[in-house]
Amino acid sequence: MTLLASWVGIDTHGPASIYIASDSRISWGSKDKYDYGRKVFALKQSPDIFGYCGDVLFPSLVLSQVLEMADSSLLFDQNSSSEKKFAAIREKLIYQFSKYPHEVETITGASVEILHASRDPVDVKKFACNLLRWTREDGWQSSNVKLPAESGPLFVRGSGAQEFENNFVKYKKGPNAGTSRNVFHCFCDSLFTTKEPTVGGAPQLAGLIRQAWFDRNILWHYRRTRPLLLRRANR
Repeated sequence: MTLLASWVGIDTHGPASIYIASDSRISWGSKDKYDYGRKVFALKQSPDIFGYCGDVLFPSLVLSQVLEMADSSLLFDQNSSSEKKFAAIREKLIYQFSKYPHEVETITGASVEILHASRDPVDVKKFACNLLRWTREDGWQSSNVKLPAESGPLFVRGSGAQEFENNFVKYKKGPNAGTSRNVFHCFCDSLFTTKEPTVGGAPQLAGLIRQAWFDRNILWHYRRTRPLLLRRANR
């Protein structure tokens, strides 16, 4: 499973940033684990970031292919609105899933959730977040994730979500309460102290700010006082 978290930074002018973070562990029940799976993605040509949790096979096979098409302007124009970009990506992912073998129960987990955060190409203070979810019972569904009025968590999912929620009760009362970095600190703390065997590996981070977005960020080391962030920014 996964610890997948997203949070928003709000300043006096409104939304200023959105981040998506994840662990790196892929597990096969209690049998084995792999701590180098990619779960966070970013487009290179437009301010759009993604993360997933749940089933690993489908997003690991397909998501990078779809995003490469988006970067090549084969899915939408780079100046498209966040709504149009999400609609195009949703349509392509659902189409790709339709090509799966019919007996998906034997090769796919019970659910998969793909989170898409985006910034408007014209109005840099306009951010959006949408969720695409598949379950065996209900098939594909999509929904808008409403941005909070204050800096804080936007979306927390996966087998490590409860530990994060428990930790955040403490962080909400700490010295950095009300800031976006407070959520990030809680995420790192939850990941490196987790007792959940399906959560682990290095944290991954992608982010959108008003004038830039992170291509791919990996936290390779963590110290109690300060995480070491290896960053490559697009713009």
